[in-house]
Amino acid sequence: DIDGGATGNADIAYLGTAGAPTTVGSGCGDFQVPGTLFNGGCAPLVVSFFVVPYSYDFDTDGDGTFGAYLADGNANACPVLQYDVTINPILEIITDTTDGCNQFVGAFVSDGMGGFFDQDGDGALTPADACGTDVLGPACTDGGTLDYDFSALDVGTCSGDLTGTLTCICPTGDCTGTVDYPDLEVCNVTGASVAVFTPVSCTVNPEIANADGTFTLVGFDIYAPDAATGAYLGTLFESATFGAAACGDLTITLPDNLTCDALVYQFEIVTSINEVDAAGTVISFANDPNCTTEIMTVTQYPVLIASAVGADCPGDVVATLTAEDGTVCATDMVTCAADGPVTIDFAVMDPAGCSTLSATADCSNCGMMGVPGCTDPCDPAFDPASTDDTLCQGYDDTCNADCTAGPFGGTWDAATCACINETAPVNGCTDAMADNYDPAANCDDGSCMTAVLCEITATVASIDCDNMGTPEDGSDDTEIVTLTITSTGPWTAGDGTMGVSGDTYTFPATVTGTTVMMMFSVDGETDCNTTFSYIVVGCDTPAIPTLSQWGLMILALLMMTFGALKIGSFTMSSVRKQ
Repeated sequence: DIDGGATGNADIAYLGTAGAPTTVGSGCGDFQVPGTLFNGGCAPLVVSFFVVPYSYDFDTDGDGTFGAYLADGNANACPVLQYDVTINPILEIITDTTDGCNQFVGAFVSDGMGGFFDQDGDGALTPADACGTDVLGPACTDGGTLDYDFSALDVGTCSGDLTGTLTCICPTGDCTGTVDYPDLEVCNVTGASVAVFTPVSCTVNPEIANADGTFTLVGFDIYAPDAATGAYLGTLFESATFGAAACGDLTITLPDNLTCDALVYQFEIVTSINEVDAAGTVISFANDPNCTTEIMTVTQYPVLIASAVGADCPGDVVATLTAEDGTVCATDMVTCAADGPVTIDFAVMDPAGCSTLSATADCSNCGMMGVPGCTDPCDPAFDPASTDDTLCQGYDDTCNADCTAGPFGGTWDAATCACINETAPVNGCTDAMADNYDPAANCDDGSCMTAVLCEITATVASIDCDNMGTPEDGSDDTEIVTLTITSTGPWTAGDGTMGVSGDTYTFPATVTGTTVMMMFSVDGETDCNTTFSYIVVGCDTPAIPTLSQWGLMILALLMMTFGALKIGSFTMSSVRKQ
């Protein structure tokens, strides 16, 4: 407290006075801070220096005291001057490559003369004293490298090169630990379903106590369903220090399976190399590249219960397979045929024997009934022990009526369950009117042939007469004659008019005394034709057949004796066999 608290300034340490206090102006000389200042931390250190002006005069009164600090309130006081000095740390690289598979590098604070600062005060230089660290490992790949760079820690220009490269020297060796677990099948235990995996085989390297107080432990990491996509469940460590055994039983708790179906869970075991501190906390870890992973499964079967309900004959015994949550997984039934127990088994995969898959119930009152079945010997369901026909399937007892399909006719014989007295078919033409009729045939095979007659007839349909307004004079009357043509095929008139059977042909108006005539022929038939001839007689004169018409009538009488002639008129036909 050099100012006696008069100014309120913070206490400062007096380091000395520049120059000789007895000489005016001598305070402007250089001032060397006594001792050496060091920065033992990772960050820059700021040190403040204060220059306090000192007023003095000559000791004129001889009391040996001269001069004094001037209080801030003194008008003659000068301000205190502050000078800040930043001291940057000196950083140097320390590497530990003793274990080529697990190398260490760190940036530590140096005094510039080969010494390093123990920052945590434990009396030893450890990785905890470093301003920055990095590791290549554990279990790095042989030949792999790690490029380190701590330049960002050097805020001044005090340190040297803080970059470099570590190279892994870790030849491929044996796997540090392997385990083989069996696949399991377990039954659901509601609220307490577990799978306990007991290793079939297991080998694991013991722990390694490292010089820095850490431990290297081999562990089996557990994932579900696999390491690539699943969740990490935990690790089985091998450590005598921490009392852990990696080769013991692995117990995994399963969720309840209350469904109708089995559930399958998969797990993957990955061997890892772990660095842990003295408290057992994992500092770092890596998978052992020399080891293969282990895949195992557990199939969790549900607990299903079969039950059955009895019935009276002829009812059905019904069985139900039910899950623990009440879901009906399956049903089955058996029809009662006799009094007594009926057992129904469900075909469900249950290798672990978790479920009750059989159920028994009774059939009753069957003695009061007959034996259901079929008493017809010809029925496919015939049962000689049956007393009724409740189970008959039915059959066809009709005999063949199609001669083209084989023997036909006959009658059903219940004694032989077959048709008897059938007739053997004789194929041929059975039409007595056909040209090739076969009296020995009893099965018409479609071969009958009958000649087709060609015929054409011209019949007067109407005669329209016009007296031309002079009914007293018939010489100028005109008639329009219309014919109906009936034929066995398309026809053509002599003037080229064509038609089909039933069509009409009309002559143009013709004056009294004129003869109208036209030949009509069936198309494609050379000798099948008829000729129509008519004399116009006027409106008041009845139509009288001409001499040729009388002659045609006589010929019609002759046809009754000698057959059709190739001559025709409007009252007769000309026909022939074709």
